[in-house]
Amino acid sequence: MAPRWCPEGTYNNLTGQVEVTSCQVCPDGYLSLETRAGCRMCPDGYWCDPQSGLQKRCHPGQYSPEGETECWRCPKGYICPDGQEKQHCRSGQEPNPTHTLCVSCLPGFYSVEGTPECQPCPTGHYCPHVGTVQPLPCPPGFWTYAAQQTECQKCNGSSCCPNGIGHFHADGLTMAPCPVGSYEPRERFTRSTNASLYFPGTKHAMQYKCGAGTWSNRTGLVTAQDCALCPSGWFCMAGAQAPSGSCSAGHYCPEAFHMGIKMESGDI
Repeated sequence: MAPRWCPEGTYNNLTGQVEVTSCQVCPDGYLSLETRAGCRMCPDGYWCDPQSGLQKRCHPGQYSPEGETECWRCPKGYICPDGQEKQHCRSGQEPNPTHTLCVSCLPGFYSVEGTPECQPCPTGHYCPHVGTVQPLPCPPGFWTYAAQQTECQKCNGSSCCPNGIGHFHADGLTMAPCPVGSYEPRERFTRSTNASLYFPGTKHAMQYKCGAGTWSNRTGLVTAQDCALCPSGWFCMAGAQAPSGSCSAGHYCPEAFHMGIKMESGDI
């Protein structure tokens, strides 16, 4: 009787064997050699079925390391163009939806090498070109009102710009609360920045002093109503960070007053 081959997926490296039970099963990720005298590892970029002996190449967008029995989906942030290995995209790029090639980031987005996808350009920066690799900061006097911008907006006649209620930008980047004794109106986007429409002596064109008869020692106020009323018996000048002083002798100061009223005969 002629010798018989061990079944696919098995091997026998001994001589003189008479039973099929002498054939050993190949480990996972291995196929039988043609001689059945041993096993070989499934190559990278392929999936292997030990029982049938089939070896098939992974599709683009998939990958398989050496010794695997199946193909894996290309992981996030990588491309697998040939079904064999995974690769990072260069800065300014991201994988396409099928993970078969890298595509450039759109304007308003950027990426650095190793990031899984293009990121929105952050507030205070702009990303003007296709394939931006690093967000560009807005120069002084310019700002962005949201992320994902391709250009910065010029501040309205001022070197400071609002960045959310009760804050301003001094350089297009740094956010800071309005100073003590001032507030920033909610309607700041539509008001004129003509200096004559703002209280004199205000440091920034987009900030108002708390009015006479009120005061504040807090930052980040947004309306005149956020300023505290001057207490009875005290007077408060515009922009005061505390009541300006107690009512002088011979005067009286009702609540929310900015100057003492001289007592006249008949007031007593």
